[in-house]
Amino acid sequence: NYLVDENKNISSLIEENENLNNSFAEKSVTLIKGNFEGLDKNKSTLIISPTTSNSLGNGLSVNSFGNYACNYLISKGFNKCLHYTISSTINSSEYNNIINLISEYDQIIFANSNETTNDENAIKVVKAIKNSNKTNLIIALDSPYDMLRYGIENVEVVKWQK
Repeated sequence: NYLVDENKNISSLIEENENLNNSFAEKSVTLIKGNFEGLDKNKSTLIISPTTSNSLGNGLSVNSFGNYACNYLISKGFNKCLHYTISSTINSSEYNNIINLISEYDQIIFANSNETTNDENAIKVVKAIKNSNKTNLIIALDSPYDMLRYGIENVEVVKWQK
């Protein structure tokens, strides 16, 4: 049982709750391959991700892992973060947009979810990210097997979050 100390103010309780949630989140992430030391606050960050399964706001880009991750990073002092929301299968227009964005950012995160098809454009995006020689991170949001679609040889750092 978690008992609330009635003598604490609401902001203190909110901070404790955030710390507890962050602790749970950190313990739920598994590094599958590579060595990840973290992101640099002074470098620009691009996060590519699909929509979430929950409706947490209005519009496609609002309901994405990337949107929430960028908002979090900015709140922690990151200088520049952009989220790019992809469809369940990356079309040629999205692919071209992503390739152009990769060249503009220093740190690239590609988060995928429930990969059920052999998405050639997604595989090409992962290869382009690896070949960019920039800090990069591939995150499997639902299953560690999602990243196998991209070829383990194409991935330097992989994290799994469930």
